[in-house]
Amino acid sequence: RLPYPYDFEAANSLHRSTMMHTAARVPALFRAWWNARDFSSKRERVMIENFVSSKVSPCCVNSEMLNLVIGAKSKRWNTDQMSIRGSRVSRTICASYHTEEWSLEISVELPPRYPLLVPRIECSRRFGIEEDRMRRWIVQIRSVISSQNASLLDAILLWKENVDLEFNGMDPCPICSSVVHVPRHTFPRLVCSTC
Repeated sequence: RLPYPYDFEAANSLHRSTMMHTAARVPALFRAWWNARDFSSKRERVMIENFVSSKVSPCCVNSEMLNLVIGAKSKRWNTDQMSIRGSRVSRTICASYHTEEWSLEISVELPPRYPLLVPRIECSRRFGIEEDRMRRWIVQIRSVISSQNASLLDAILLWKENVDLEFNGMDPCPICSSVVHVPRHTFPRLVCSTC
């Protein structure tokens, strides 16, 4: 028995709200918490997974789609070269990027338990691009999404920036496969000892 009045319903509501806001604002941290958690029972794990699938994930998907709309209105990318569209129903974001010489299209599919699981990234069209280069860009997007608290739009725009720079003569780092330093969005300043 607690020595003070305790409202269990209010506490549960606060826990749910905190979980939803944490998942939407810092998905990598939320995923790290999930992966490091030692569940006392399978029932507890299933209960949290069901809550995330039914309540948290739709909010996170809506937040990502809203980021796309805001980014398009604020002209964060050149709409003549690149188009980004998203669907709440299919839970996918597709980015098409094309020039006179090549064309790329990637899709980011959000799983039902997003952000507990990392989105699936596929290249559906890659005319004029080698398989290794495309795979390197997909790994780059996946690493930004899984290890940082960046939005999916930020990851796609970083991918676009790396594509632009790589085709303008910059060589990617042989270790991280990135042209731009991911956290600082700058060019590498240190010389690699291997290179």
